[in-house]
Amino acid sequence: MRYLMVVPVTARTLGPDDFATEGPFADHLRVVRELLHDEIDELVVAGVEMRDEDYARNAEHLGVLHAPRDHVRFVPLFPDGLGRRAFWTKWWPRVVRRLIEEVARAKVVHAGPSHDLWRPFEVTALGLGAAFGRTTLSVTDIDERESARMMYETGRWSRRVYSTTRYLHDPLRDLQHRAIVRACDLVLFKGDRLVADYGGGRPHVHGIFDPGFEAEQVVGDDLVREKLARLREPGPTLQLLYFGRFAYYKGVHHMVEALAQATDAPAHLHLMGYGAEEPALRRLVDDRRLGARVTFHEPVRYGPAFFDKLRGFDLMLAAPLGVDTPRSAWDAFASGLPILAYDTEFYAGLAHRTGAVEVVPWNDVGRYAERLRAFALEPASLAPLVERAVAAARDNTQRAWLERRAAWTREALEAKRGARPPIRPAPPPRDEHVEGA
Repeated sequence: MRYLMVVPVTARTLGPDDFATEGPFADHLRVVRELLHDEIDELVVAGVEMRDEDYARNAEHLGVLHAPRDHVRFVPLFPDGLGRRAFWTKWWPRVVRRLIEEVARAKVVHAGPSHDLWRPFEVTALGLGAAFGRTTLSVTDIDERESARMMYETGRWSRRVYSTTRYLHDPLRDLQHRAIVRACDLVLFKGDRLVADYGGGRPHVHGIFDPGFEAEQVVGDDLVREKLARLREPGPTLQLLYFGRFAYYKGVHHMVEALAQATDAPAHLHLMGYGAEEPALRRLVDDRRLGARVTFHEPVRYGPAFFDKLRGFDLMLAAPLGVDTPRSAWDAFASGLPILAYDTEFYAGLAHRTGAVEVVPWNDVGRYAERLRAFALEPASLAPLVERAVAAARDNTQRAWLERRAAWTREALEAKRGARPPIRPAPPPRDEHVEGA
């Protein structure tokens, strides 16, 4: 039987048996399939077909899955970058048809609420799964309820866009969550507030983390001792790191501004990644005369070389201007890096749970610069945060969390086995490829 995962990730079809997607997600899929091998024969990912230009730019950083070896297959639903009108007039009927076919062949339907209300294919899959009597699993990766306020206060959204989101889109997403909790067999939320607000103590609702690293990638004791000794030496230059996409909402420009304000801080900022904001960031570095204190690095493919590189830094920076729940926070912990961040719900929650995150008020570059300067002038104060970061990583590997999710999924399957049989047989397989991708 199949495990169907309907998610808004992009992937590239490379042939009848192969597809490419983000490296950490490819690893995630392999582990999910491995842990549930006694229940499912194949994991099917239904998502969005990657554009040619995106694949050409990122091919070397993607992970490739081979269906005969990994027992994971990709079903493209529609091409990335599709406009709303084209989606609804040309693609929506075929998306629904394909979802019906895949749900009918599945044993488990894994999806979530549709943040993009103009392309609601994920929540549609859950509705079909419930109607067909399948075991349904919903995962909410991010709590969007503060997004409208944050985007309005930073000037990225107009009052009209804010009002539309706050009083129309957010209530519709709220309805999705309330329906999901009642209809699905297993509901997983990344965020304590989501669990508290929607779970209501229900036994099938759980809070989760989703780290991407394995136990062997967590920094070893010898390297931790070396890092702590270096931080306690007099006068080291603090090596600051941001890695990930260069997108406006990530607030990377706030990190550069904070470094510019901390004029006497012995610190060097390393920016590793790619994205549309890179030219603007390079101009900002030049304007603030920070060329000698900021270094840009090419992204490194997720894996051993990636973690080896991360271990050479001292402190990770995070300054999200919008709602963000990045796996990079856990990658930092696994590499022995504590985090300096704005006090968004995600980072404030990590600070409370792990003690490895120092938070300052959101959108306050001045306070961010003050804390950065304090760490740079007294790097030994980072030592206890480093130890807590590593301890948190060892307790929260990808496999540890996916084993919990697999156990919850098995419980849901066991409960479902006493329910009524599926309402219709699975249709025969049919070949269909995304057109125009």
